[in-house]
Amino acid sequence: MTRAPLVATSVLGAALVAACASSADAVAPPAPAPTPLAMRLPVEPRPDSGSLGGAASKAAAERPRHLPATRFGDEVLAREPLLVVGVTRSVARLGIGTAVVRVEVEEHLHGDGPRAGEVAVVLAYDGDFHAGGRDLLVLEGFGGGGRYRPLYRIDARDDDFRAKVAMCRRQVELLDEPDTRARDDATVELLARSLAAPDAWTRQYALSEVRWIAAVHPEVLSAARLLRLRTVAAASSWPDVTDGVESVAIELSRRARALPTDDQQESSPP
Repeated sequence: MTRAPLVATSVLGAALVAACASSADAVAPPAPAPTPLAMRLPVEPRPDSGSLGGAASKAAAERPRHLPATRFGDEVLAREPLLVVGVTRSVARLGIGTAVVRVEVEEHLHGDGPRAGEVAVVLAYDGDFHAGGRDLLVLEGFGGGGRYRPLYRIDARDDDFRAKVAMCRRQVELLDEPDTRARDDATVELLARSLAAPDAWTRQYALSEVRWIAAVHPEVLSAARLLRLRTVAAASSWPDVTDGVESVAIELSRRARALPTDDQQESSPP
């Protein structure tokens, strides 16, 4: 039997994407559900993440007003997932390439579903989970009856696991701010502080999100917010942060100059 392909992330290393089949009526695991940008976890920085020259999807550009203006907001929180840190307690193999996994929730971060101390029933490919494993999981309801399938998984053995969980937690907290302007302020402040973080992953992640916002939601980067980011970057001892933020500012300035002025619009022929 041909197994549907899985997509692995690059820097996350142990993070896998799994599509699941119903234990009741499946003959073979279905192909992975479509996910924006090659199903890469948006807490995964990569060189082309949110690049200013890249094309942004219409879905990302038209974000719901309650979401943070980040790639994590556009691609993960927009799906209304169950986001938890959990420990795999048992794996029951079904003999058709799939398994029923019972995950005890250690920390509930977001979404409707089991809370801390409760169990989530996850349908996954056989071999993707092991008893005793601890993971950050982004789960999506599947087939009804309180079952889930994993959209993204980050193994706790990942060197940057704590930083990734912390970033997920902080972005979820942005949902508590009902005012769009205040939430955008808080989002940019989170990224500004993260650009000055002592660990490389958090800095690089923050830089990738700044690039994403500039490409997809440039209206969020007002003069005052951009100044905040540039001030942090200018004081940074990490050249990649300084150069990265400055390149974003230069590109935004170039775009602004390329826009027609009111006089040019009035003088242009109908």
